[in-house]
Amino acid sequence: MDPGETSRYALFPNLSWLGMRRFRDCERRWYNAHAVNKIDHGKTELHWALHREGRLAPWNTITGSSVDKAITAALRCRRNGEPWPDDLPQVAADHVDGFIAFSRKWADAVRSRQKWPRSEYQPLDRIYYGDEPTVQELKDVRDRARECTARFEQGEVKRFIFEQNPATLVVPPAEGEGIPWTTIDGVPTYTSYDFIVRTEEEVTIFDWKTGRLTELSEKKAVMQLHIYALYAINEWGVQQERIRLVPVWLSVSGDMHSFPVQQSVLDRVVLDLRKTYDVLFERMERTGANIAAMEQDFPLTDDLRECGRCMFRSCEGYRRLQAKVDEDNPFAGE
Repeated sequence: MDPGETSRYALFPNLSWLGMRRFRDCERRWYNAHAVNKIDHGKTELHWALHREGRLAPWNTITGSSVDKAITAALRCRRNGEPWPDDLPQVAADHVDGFIAFSRKWADAVRSRQKWPRSEYQPLDRIYYGDEPTVQELKDVRDRARECTARFEQGEVKRFIFEQNPATLVVPPAEGEGIPWTTIDGVPTYTSYDFIVRTEEEVTIFDWKTGRLTELSEKKAVMQLHIYALYAINEWGVQQERIRLVPVWLSVSGDMHSFPVQQSVLDRVVLDLRKTYDVLFERMERTGANIAAMEQDFPLTDDLRECGRCMFRSCEGYRRLQAKVDEDNPFAGE
């Protein structure tokens, strides 16, 4: 499949790096995000509430999403022979404002039962639930977006990109054009790569990171990039020895530290995808349109911290969290 091809879509159930993480963090969250609109269980109020909430993006994704949008648009300009943006860090900061403005517009439309507006942005959960960010929070987010993008502009990665033939640059499909996917050991798998340089000699796969660089986040980045490597292997017939993987920690620098594909990690990724898919497929087959079966087959997490971070506040997991808060603070409302 060529980059950006949208003539075919993965059958359901399918997986992605995000989907696997959701399932591990909370199986009910995976169900709410990926399955609730695929199963015919009537037009209940819970159904519509989860449908609305499934459109939301967590507040803590705003910096990364704004930086991604700015860099991707600039790379698309480079590939198409158009001028590079004069002030890319400001473009990223403007995307922060775009997320905020659209989130307010979308929330107003939902509350007034109007048609939901469409945009390149996702509405943010905090704004939908009435938890408006403070002036200082907005400033901090804009500053982080500028800083991460400035590191990209000043780093080795940009210099590497400008040394390449623009025809070799592979950017993600534009908004609304679908997401590239492949079949990995029989598992339909979406691959939302950030950027790829594809030459005859090698394929270099990049992933922009704006969060903290820790041992755990680094391990997750390695696993994520190996899913994208499997896409290149399956769809382009690239030998794994010709693939370089580059997580770029823009929270630290724009330097380029690449590593090769590791067979042991590929094997683990394939095994994790297959095991997760088999569980999902069996449960979806058994659950069908039975709402009651959902509770047994897609249980809530035991970690109440996950419920506190979840955008599905109509879910009983969030209500359970609120009940716990009330129990711990019996006089909070007095």
